[in-house]
Amino acid sequence: MATLKKRKKGLMKKMDELSTLCGVEGCAIVYSQGEAIPEVWPNETKAESVVARFNMMPNENRHKGMENQEKETTLLMYGYLNGEVSHERKLEMDEYHDLNRVIDQKLEEIGERMRALPVKSTLSLVQDSINPSRVNEDVAECSTSRMRLKDDEFVIRTEENDD
Repeated sequence: MATLKKRKKGLMKKMDELSTLCGVEGCAIVYSQGEAIPEVWPNETKAESVVARFNMMPNENRHKGMENQEKETTLLMYGYLNGEVSHERKLEMDEYHDLNRVIDQKLEEIGERMRALPVKSTLSLVQDSINPSRVNEDVAECSTSRMRLKDDEFVIRTEENDD
């Protein structure tokens, strides 16, 4: 909990610096577990004003920066899978989190597509789709060892549900 308080204080300080030095309006709303009321910067009235302005923006403008980040993270993921990005490349912590989120999202999309396919053909389809020339052998080997049929249902084993 001490780390959370320290990081919240740091976040609020950075928001103040960003607002002052760059002349921009912004807000921060932090909900903490165990606290009934969120911490708001700079205050509730200004935060409500910033959020209202954001909500009045057209959707295509509202998420423009987020979509670019999503595309960059997706390209980074495929770069790693295809061997185009060196495994020596150091990632920042937020890049790890973004990459993890995109991987989880892609796995969920794959799972949804697989559930829509006939059960018996799913495993062979996935195994056939792994192209060793595009994916490192260790990734392909790991992937196929985690995929199997269980009770006529396709299963992708993860570290949490290894059985």
